[in-house]
Amino acid sequence: MLNKFVPVLSKNNKPLMPTTASRARRLIKTHEAIPFYKLGIFSIKLINETEENLQSIGIGIDSGSKKEAYSVASKVNHYLNIQCDAITWVKDNNHVGQIELRQDYLLQLKLVGN
Repeated sequence: MLNKFVPVLSKNNKPLMPTTASRARRLIKTHEAIPFYKLGIFSIKLINETEENLQSIGIGIDSGSKKEAYSVASKVNHYLNIQCDAITWVKDNNHVGQIELRQDYLLQLKLVGN
């Protein structure tokens, strides 16, 4: 089952660790948080002061030749997993650029030699 996480802001607009959707609904229902949308993403802002305990989060990047993967996780949860196609057109364009540079160099040699 996929857990959807909701971004959380403190009373002072500092980002906190995301929470589950069910906990966010409960905080809104008990008037401990205010719901809002930021860039089209549903978020909540806490009304009361909270402790700002920091948790370590790891970011993983796997840059393969055909696919790239990005992951954001803590010891308990995975917050983000993205897999996308890698850019493959750079090699082709770089090869064309080297051929053009070589042709320009040979043209300069011919002009200097005459």
